[in-house]
Amino acid sequence: MENEKSNAYMEMVEGYCDTVYEEGLEISELPDTFIWKKPIENMISSLHYDHLKLPRYQGLLLFGENGNGKHTIADAYVQSVCKSEMCFEKAVYIRLRAEDFNAKQLTSLEDITSFVSALFDTCGMTGEHSFIIFDQMEAYNELTVACNCIADAILDASEKVHVICIANNLKSIPTELSKLLLRCKCGNPDENLRKRVFDDNMSFNLEDWVYGSDYMRTVKMEITDVSVDELVSLTEGFSFAMLGEFIQILKMSISDRTLGDEPVCTVTLSKEEAMSYIHMLVSEISVKQTFPQVVYVNSASQEANTVKRVENDSEIKNLINKGGARSVEENLQLIDAVPVLEE
Repeated sequence: MENEKSNAYMEMVEGYCDTVYEEGLEISELPDTFIWKKPIENMISSLHYDHLKLPRYQGLLLFGENGNGKHTIADAYVQSVCKSEMCFEKAVYIRLRAEDFNAKQLTSLEDITSFVSALFDTCGMTGEHSFIIFDQMEAYNELTVACNCIADAILDASEKVHVICIANNLKSIPTELSKLLLRCKCGNPDENLRKRVFDDNMSFNLEDWVYGSDYMRTVKMEITDVSVDELVSLTEGFSFAMLGEFIQILKMSISDRTLGDEPVCTVTLSKEEAMSYIHMLVSEISVKQTFPQVVYVNSASQEANTVKRVENDSEIKNLINKGGARSVEENLQLIDAVPVLEE
């Protein structure tokens, strides 16, 4: 009976197994604004770790606000290890989101232990490098039990089994698990990092509109009466993703401009235009804070421990979810929904 149950969990896990292909960025190719780039790169190579008496972590714990590169780092880590060990298409890759984990209806310590054991056994049996990504961990049912089971499994696992845990809040992950992984806070960029993002992206090279790759241009974007330092101040609270979206919108705004004949071209945008984009993004932050989409309810009962979605304002929520597909009128409606940043 016990063997039958174990085999059932192994079959269940096999449905999540995927193959790693050589695609996407490695850790070394990430922008320098990823402050964990160098430590993770060194962790993968393990160069001089023993001499420095550094712990050999079994993987990463990535935590922080959404939009700050947790999944980008996770994917780059997988690519880097596979390239270093030349195990593309042989490595096992498993990603478990909250909906995947909770769908198994693992309600007892025995069930969770058996499922986690099956995950690590499946990876260990291959003899190749393997990756288990536990994603959206705050929303896991019986999170503390699950984390403790994962920690126990890591201690018994081969060094070729890499574990990546992704969460928004470090406090939700018990110390028993977090101490086994390199803890990387992926928070909203501070003033210095926002300045680096603008310095790196407000000027860029591109092919000439008319002559193509035969004539490369350097384009500098400027905003009337708004310095880079002021942009840094106005975008406080932005995630890296939101900064990227803002810069992308600015580039879209100049796509119909004439560049002239000079190799270096400065394109000026109006302050009103730039501020309207900032107001729109600030509104999204405020709306998400005002109308929370998900509430986690902790209770002794299993029913109350599920994720409950709260639709406080369905119309505003739908506008947020439309993202870049919103019309001008819908953007204005979203801006009017909450207070905007004072100019």
